[in-house]
Amino acid sequence: MSKIKKIHSHFEEEKSILFEAINDFQNGDEDTATVIYKLSKQYCYSMIYHQVSKFIDQDILSGDTKAIVEDVMQELYMEFFKNISQFRNEEPNSFYKWIMIVSNRMVLRY
Repeated sequence: MSKIKKIHSHFEEEKSILFEAINDFQNGDEDTATVIYKLSKQYCYSMIYHQVSKFIDQDILSGDTKAIVEDVMQELYMEFFKNISQFRNEEPNSFYKWIMIVSNRMVLRY
């Protein structure tokens, strides 16, 4: 198996575990919050960092990129866990789609 296929396979496996962890959390297993965070934090950080950097380059935002990213990540996870009962976890990509939409809105509000 090529290196790219291994990485893709690993990412698909993580998405599946994340999907199950979100379902478990929605069903009352609060211990899965740590699993959700650990599986998604790198993706979230990268996504938000890219958005913040783009807006800083376009002079839409100003400030310390890392500090803004960390603030937005904290706000993002707080909103996610606060509203977990309303989150529609319909497929393994649901969380990542939600991250893209909500993080972009949060960065623009920042």
